[in-house]
Amino acid sequence: MAKRYSPTAEEADRLAIQNPDWPWDECWEIAKEIYGEE
Repeated sequence: MAKRYSPTAEEADRLAIQNPDWPWDECWEIAKEIYGEE
């Protein structure tokens, strides 16, 4: 799955690195809440 660069994607990647046991999709949902992106 190609991700376009965005603050949300960067935050999701950061969360995924910090929390390797979290599914990436969950990290994405959290990042969307932080940045208010759809």
